[in-house]
Amino acid sequence: LAVLEAGKPQAVAVRLVYYTYLATLMPLIGVLTCGRLWPFQYLRRSILRFPEPRAFMTVLREAGFASVQHRPLHGGLADLFVAMKGP
Repeated sequence: LAVLEAGKPQAVAVRLVYYTYLATLMPLIGVLTCGRLWPFQYLRRSILRFPEPRAFMTVLREAGFASVQHRPLHGGLADLFVAMKGP
């Protein structure tokens, strides 16, 4: 299993810019490009509510996945989780 998810940057300055983007620019771009706000509001909520990496890795292990790995990408802007089903 491979899961690529929008992350939550650890660096305070990057996090501030990223969260500002999620709250203001992304919805504006959405309205301007497709005329709808709600998909981008949903995306923002989904990103913010996704479990922290350790918690998600626990969920994967509890679901029977083994060899669960996490790799933050681009300073935490994205997270890659890789897990194998096994004994």
